[in-house]
Amino acid sequence: ISTKPRSVFKLNSGKIEVGEPADMTLFNPETTWTIDKENNRSKSINSPQFGTTLKGEVFGIINKGILSIAESGE
Repeated sequence: ISTKPRSVFKLNSGKIEVGEPADMTLFNPETTWTIDKENNRSKSINSPQFGTTLKGEVFGIINKGILSIAESGE
């Protein structure tokens, strides 16, 4: 579990315990995906990264105990 990003922004690092609000990113290190125009989230319409295959993908977050799951390609 990484707590450094939260400390950079002076946020409470939180705890993973019963009764504590959950704030975490759900990440699958085994997923592979390719950057292309369809899944580009930038306002730019081109990128030198199009066609690049990456390993690992965020598939959801838990923020203040509420689960949000990303649809494939979101």
